[in-house]
Amino acid sequence: MPDTPWIALPTQSGSRSLGIVPLAAHATKRWPVEKWAALAGSWEGPVVAFGGPEDAAVLHQVQEESGREITALAERGFTQTFEAMGRLQVLVGGDTGLMHLAAVCGVPVVGIYGATTSKDGFWCHPGIVVESSLGCRPCSRHGSDLCPVGDHACMEGVAVAEVSAAIEMLLNRPAEEILVDFGSRIHRVPDDEGETAT
Repeated sequence: MPDTPWIALPTQSGSRSLGIVPLAAHATKRWPVEKWAALAGSWEGPVVAFGGPEDAAVLHQVQEESGREITALAERGFTQTFEAMGRLQVLVGGDTGLMHLAAVCGVPVVGIYGATTSKDGFWCHPGIVVESSLGCRPCSRHGSDLCPVGDHACMEGVAVAEVSAAIEMLLNRPAEEILVDFGSRIHRVPDDEGETAT
């Protein structure tokens, strides 16, 4: 793991923001909209929701349900995205490209994994993973449109409080290895050698 970000962001002064990525290409990798709204509503600073042009309606739904102002960036391209990422204190996302992009830019990330798993080699970031130890997962390497079991428990079962706790752990102990078991959910960051704690 490199000591410096792979992509250097233009850093901005001022208050630090929470970034959220509520959508993913595959439905089984998406945390429910109402949980994104609750997470955004509980954050005390600015919130930026990231997505593509096709995600605009859902980003605005998150804003409406959160009851607060959220900057929605439904951008084709990365100009505004990179600028906004330079102001983030932390970003939360599912196993999706924008979450991984933020991580390689040096933004601390919390990844919520459902159908996929961080152990497949796609997680190499200094951050925290929130994922279930359900026996049915991973059900896919890249995600799919439907849960094969039919209950989407891997994402539905992740509580807002667990993700909030992961954010707090990441912000309060960014350089330390973290291994915490919240029931069936495991939160972890890579150790100094870049290996993931288990």
